[in-house]
Amino acid sequence: QFPALAPCCARLAANFQQLRGGRAGTLPIPARIGPLGVHRGLWEVGYPQVGPLGPADGLPSSDAGAMATQKTQLRRRGAGWVQIGYGVQVPAGLTGREALLAELAAWLPHLPSSAVFTGLTAACVHGLWLPPATEDLPVFVAMSPAQGEVTPVRRGLIVSRHAGAPESVSIDGLPVAPPAQALLATARHLSALDLAVLVDSALHLGACGVDDLAAAAAPRRKGAPALRAAIARADGRSESPWETILRLLHEVLGVPVTPQAELYDEQGRFIARADLLVAGTRSVHEYDGAHHREAAQQRADLVRRRNLANAGYHLRGYTSDVLLTKAATVQRDCEAALGHALPDGGLLTWHRLVRASLHTPAGRRRLAGRLGRAR
Repeated sequence: QFPALAPCCARLAANFQQLRGGRAGTLPIPARIGPLGVHRGLWEVGYPQVGPLGPADGLPSSDAGAMATQKTQLRRRGAGWVQIGYGVQVPAGLTGREALLAELAAWLPHLPSSAVFTGLTAACVHGLWLPPATEDLPVFVAMSPAQGEVTPVRRGLIVSRHAGAPESVSIDGLPVAPPAQALLATARHLSALDLAVLVDSALHLGACGVDDLAAAAAPRRKGAPALRAAIARADGRSESPWETILRLLHEVLGVPVTPQAELYDEQGRFIARADLLVAGTRSVHEYDGAHHREAAQQRADLVRRRNLANAGYHLRGYTSDVLLTKAATVQRDCEAALGHALPDGGLLTWHRLVRASLHTPAGRRRLAGRLGRAR
């Protein structure tokens, strides 16, 4: 029915015959899916790409010219490449931010022209404090409802269509949602505790301001109510994710605190800056991370602790395990500092927040369920 295509079909049949016979050969396929509908995955059998089809293969001249303009050639996948998705490969051996940018650059040719990286993917590009257990999450993409653009359905991608064109900024040549829009996208999936850490990091790092977040949360969109709630409890003075968690625990327990309080002795000399100072007391509560176990840091901490004690301050440090699973210890210390019992229900509320977060298996299952419904 299409005699002009007969030579091309004969050549493809000969190559498949070579495949069946186990002999090495070349498999000429177009660099992208062309008018023949040849599946781009055929190259994965291990045969090197020798270039696009041309008039000698029986293609009409117009189609051959279009294919000749495609400069990107499919490479044979070997030890130097790692597959992260169907037809998506990145160089092996990359780590950190370099690996992230390479992965997103590899996904970009498979996305519509209006696509923008958003959600946790954009938050990672912006360098925000990510919740735990987010290494294996899919790539989050937003796109406009432009006519003719098909929503990609691929393993490793979660794509959302917006009513209008999504906002974007260019970072290393990649279209990425601005921080405020990225946090709005994460708010539809993350728990209150995880979202609070992200919002605090955006404010602390100067990625955006409270006004930017409020403007992003103003429209009636998914995640807007959760983002507005996170803005109400946000404080950009936190200098780490665990400082945010420590502050939120005190707030849930009903303990007024001052973050990053500057402490002075009776002569007015500066002593230290505390993670949290319990209001109306000389009780200092801080997060005690792993870096405090290093020799140089430990020596500095001993001098600091002695200076605080000489000035009448009581320093209490808490590890991540205490904050997540032994919050009653913090409550008892707060009651001792304040001299009265705290309201009932604070501990129960805190344990519910922790259970819903990505710090627990239950929270990770919750997020997996939400992302499964979002696909």
